[in-house]
Amino acid sequence: MPYDAFYGLKDRDFRRTRVDQLTFRAEHDFGSAVTLRNTARYSHTFQAYIFTQPDDQQGNVVGTTIAPGVGGNPPQTTFTNGGYVWRRANTRYGTTDSLINQTDLTARFATGPLRHSLAAGAEFAAETARRGSYVLNTGGTINPRCTTATIARFYCTSLFAPNPNDPWVNYTSDTSNVQTPVTRTLDPQSTITTGITRAGWLFDSISFRDWLVLNLGVRYDDFTTKVSPGTAATGTTRFDLSRRFRNWNYQAGLVVKPTANTTLYGSFATSATPPNSFLGEGQEPNALGTAQTGQALAILDQLRVEKTKSYEVGAKANLFDEQLSLTAAVFRTDTTNARVTIDANTVGFVGERRVDGVEFGFNGRILPQWSVFGGYSYLDATIREAGQTALTAAAVPGQAAKTVYVPSVSNGKPFPQTAKHNITVWTNYELTPQLSLGGGAFYVSRVYGGFSDNRRAVQDAAGAVTVVPATTVLARAIPSYWRFDARAAFKLDEHLSVSVNAQNITNKRYFSQAYTAHYASIAPGRTVFGTLSFSY
Repeated sequence: MPYDAFYGLKDRDFRRTRVDQLTFRAEHDFGSAVTLRNTARYSHTFQAYIFTQPDDQQGNVVGTTIAPGVGGNPPQTTFTNGGYVWRRANTRYGTTDSLINQTDLTARFATGPLRHSLAAGAEFAAETARRGSYVLNTGGTINPRCTTATIARFYCTSLFAPNPNDPWVNYTSDTSNVQTPVTRTLDPQSTITTGITRAGWLFDSISFRDWLVLNLGVRYDDFTTKVSPGTAATGTTRFDLSRRFRNWNYQAGLVVKPTANTTLYGSFATSATPPNSFLGEGQEPNALGTAQTGQALAILDQLRVEKTKSYEVGAKANLFDEQLSLTAAVFRTDTTNARVTIDANTVGFVGERRVDGVEFGFNGRILPQWSVFGGYSYLDATIREAGQTALTAAAVPGQAAKTVYVPSVSNGKPFPQTAKHNITVWTNYELTPQLSLGGGAFYVSRVYGGFSDNRRAVQDAAGAVTVVPATTVLARAIPSYWRFDARAAFKLDEHLSVSVNAQNITNKRYFSQAYTAHYASIAPGRTVFGTLSFSY
């Protein structure tokens, strides 16, 4: 498909964003290497969009099944209306208001033979997000999605030749012939999410000798989150769901300098991600929920903080009179308490992930006019525990349908959105004091979005359930790619300079992100832009 293939509708799809922000900073130097700084920021963000996601999960690419097993020798299934995708509309409108105040204290002092570099601070943040959607009908209640009738209404479009100028019309329902404007959901129907953070931290870098440094740190977070789900009708009383989480996190590291130009280090650190910390933005794997059912409230009571432990050892060397820096590191990151589905149709916080990695980097100058930057990373990211998957054994004479749980197909698989190999190389050469040219290459290996299989459950007349093993395991992924960029910059005088950047100069078609289901984000093609900079 060409880059300009657009499955949406020009007269319907849009995206609007506005950000208003005010920042105030005050800083005072008390002398004796003690500095106090306070930063306060208020921001208001508005976002609204309707965008089309071409959905191929409804059987419409292959076609609608007609009279399966009828006709032909042997009997065959007839498919019609194949080659179409459903124009699934993703919509949102909402605002986010946040107020953040952070106070930092830095100090340098000595206690006997020990030299300290201290950093302490406190933070208060309050954020409120209101989310609604647009009311429009696109065939979501019709199964199968793409039929003669829905194609005539432009709910579906050709997979191979989409027409963004189709005269789509919004109706009061998928089966109505009465036209109606696209509207927003009412304010009482919007979901309001609030997060309040109170945090404090203390970090100290202790120098025992010029060649030995101990880094120690601790951070405390008190996070309160609240969700007020939208109501189905005006006048209905809202209800709130809220939880409070308190977490301590720690960091320790040792730095050794065998020579003036080399450094060895080792570190250990913990971090925590409380439930609902993203306030409903993007993918929220550990949300608070929006229902008051017994099952939903039970999950609310059992919510746990997702915790991560990181271990790292590495080395650094400075060459050519410290003009070029080389780095290397080996690390492991373990995540526990991830939210997964377990048996009995419940949620448990037993998910585990592990990332083992190696990283090499370089940064600096090879010659006075020639600078380089880049590196390579290897990430072995594995899902160690992904919970259970529900399979339903259809009803048979004398037996109702039954649900059984089997280990998730994702167990032991690569972690989504994590490339195993990454390469970055960038170089810049100053032809003259005014003119410089640069270029770079970027490589990302295959990235997985998710996994599924065709295991199924069947039962006999006695009610015994058998799980039929999978014959197919589907791994949704985007292929590896190379991307090449270039840059030219010219300094007009000591205050004014101009630069031109070209990204993806070969116009390579590649995807930047894969998803669990059918969807992947295509990256921009060749992009060229200029920048005019003024300094004073």
